[in-house]
Amino acid sequence: PVAPAIIAPVRRDHFLSGAVKLAFLLCKSGLKDHHVFAHVHLATLSANGTGDGALANAHIDLLVCNSEMSPVAAVDIISPEWQAPDTAKADYLRLLGVRYLRLSARALPKPDEIRALLYRT
Repeated sequence: PVAPAIIAPVRRDHFLSGAVKLAFLLCKSGLKDHHVFAHVHLATLSANGTGDGALANAHIDLLVCNSEMSPVAAVDIISPEWQAPDTAKADYLRLLGVRYLRLSARALPKPDEIRALLYRT
């Protein structure tokens, strides 16, 4: 058999860009006592994976953890061309007890508003 062609990797100029970068920076600014991670796979939030093949490769744009490194909120940035919510992702995060926020790229909250969004009841 013929071996598949190997494609050399190309380094990204920026790990984060656009609205995801802005959201990351606003979370870092508004939640100084929290940790923020980008491009997190859903399967890493559960000790036993997702249990669902469709969710196994799903990711969230940002994961916000408290000072003890416990997940507090999952954040997806939705594009100006509105996207329908992924109900399977939302249900999975709800089962894990992680708040799921979908923030508009056009109307990101201010840094002093992000804490209220994460901890509202």
